[in-house]
Amino acid sequence: MSEILFANDLADGLMEKLPKDIPSKAAARRIVDAIFDQISDAVSNGNSVRISGFGTFESVEHAARTAVNPNDPSQKIDVPAKRKPKFRAAGAFRDAVADK
Repeated sequence: MSEILFANDLADGLMEKLPKDIPSKAAARRIVDAIFDQISDAVSNGNSVRISGFGTFESVEHAARTAVNPNDPSQKIDVPAKRKPKFRAAGAFRDAVADK
């Protein structure tokens, strides 16, 4: 079964990879949070964030539509338009995952 990593786990990974550059776990956590905040802010404002070799974060617009209630197929439901986040993995990232 796969392991779930949280922001604290990412901060621990930073501390292991960059022990001389990051003074504390709290500083590493602030770096992780700042990166996530920057990505969230950019994507929520309609911009894309491309991280070379990793992937692209963006938002996509889903048009309004009429759906069917699965519990009562005779009932129609209006689903409003909305924006959703999307991630497209870069080829290098896809290859790294495929090789594991």
